[in-house]
Amino acid sequence: MSRVPTTEWGRRARAAGLSQDQLAYLAGMTKNGLSRALRTPGAAGVPRGIITIIVAWEQLTAEQRAEVIHVLDDH
Repeated sequence: MSRVPTTEWGRRARAAGLSQDQLAYLAGMTKNGLSRALRTPGAAGVPRGIITIIVAWEQLTAEQRAEVIHVLDDH
């Protein structure tokens, strides 16, 4: 997220130490797809899977975060 995020979930992801590239990787999305999802207005809102990743990331230690990335890299 090179620019300052303007949405709640974008700000929370940034505060949790997640770049847009990292969040897209964790969500199995392209960076552009993630960017659109974070900006989705109205009833559709941000997909629950993305919200879940951000909330979980906020709870993990640095070591746990590294382990998650390691496991995903191995698959």
